[in-house]
Amino acid sequence: MRVRVLFIAMVSVVLGVGLGGTASARRAAPGGRASDTTAVPKGCTHGGASFVTNGPTGRKRIAIGFYDGPSDYTPQVLRVLRRFDSHATFFEIGQETAGRAAIMKKILRQGNEIGNHSLHHELGPSSASIHETDRLIRKATGFRPCDFRPPDGSVSSALIQRAHAQHLVTVNWNVDPRDWANPGVSAISSNVIANARNGSIVVMHDGGGNRSETVAALPAILSHFRHRGYKFVPVEELLGHHFIYPQTP
Repeated sequence: MRVRVLFIAMVSVVLGVGLGGTASARRAAPGGRASDTTAVPKGCTHGGASFVTNGPTGRKRIAIGFYDGPSDYTPQVLRVLRRFDSHATFFEIGQETAGRAAIMKKILRQGNEIGNHSLHHELGPSSASIHETDRLIRKATGFRPCDFRPPDGSVSSALIQRAHAQHLVTVNWNVDPRDWANPGVSAISSNVIANARNGSIVVMHDGGGNRSETVAALPAILSHFRHRGYKFVPVEELLGHHFIYPQTP
């Protein structure tokens, strides 16, 4: 009997499972993401610039920021990202989050990030707008946003300071395929393929209108760069930050 117990214990150690039969569900993977699909991060590490339009150029990494959601197109975008083992940041409008907690949690469980995109997509959002959007996202998911994207990319030093005071990095972009204008699937994909480089932040949309062209263009974009050794990561990872996960009980 003693030999049998010893054998079980040894097998449990090798598998990373206790005698109670449960493994750690929140062991961090490279890049700060969890190694499974059940853990939801609670926030990110901080530091660095308060306003960015691109990340470091020394590595083959690209970040796509999807804006104006969540919407009915968000699940379609998530399926494409998962198919290509890619991740992104979803900058969400506070007023669009009602009733969408499930898809928001799925965004995070897949290793993506949720960012703040103001409460009503208003230009020059107030501190109250930014705070309330953070609150709604946190209420739905338990995650406190780390990055803020100003509506229409309209920035000022005062807005950057308002966001920074709430521990948010203001994020714009350096590649814009103008997918919001529905220029055609090939126009969207060819624009990103021609212009994205190491450290690029690409602006695309999963809400605010008909985003079927964006969804259809995404596979060609991801496939092109993945075959060339690029990795698609959330903005927080592109900037050298990491997700913070709740402590395992």
